[in-house]
Amino acid sequence: MSATVEEILAGLEGKPRQIVELTLQGLAVPEVSREVGLTERSVFRQLERLKSQLTARYRD
Repeated sequence: MSATVEEILAGLEGKPRQIVELTLQGLAVPEVSREVGLTERSVFRQLERLKSQLTARYRD
């Protein structure tokens, strides 16, 4: 199953959505962490959690 970026973002709210949007714009974790007001570790964990969820959901 192939999901578009819009479909994935539609399922996110708040900080997770903001983190994904900033990452897609090319910002690195340190930059994203400053923008959203979280530690770099928190941003990294959020991204890893989202990747795991997406991998499980859209696995062929």
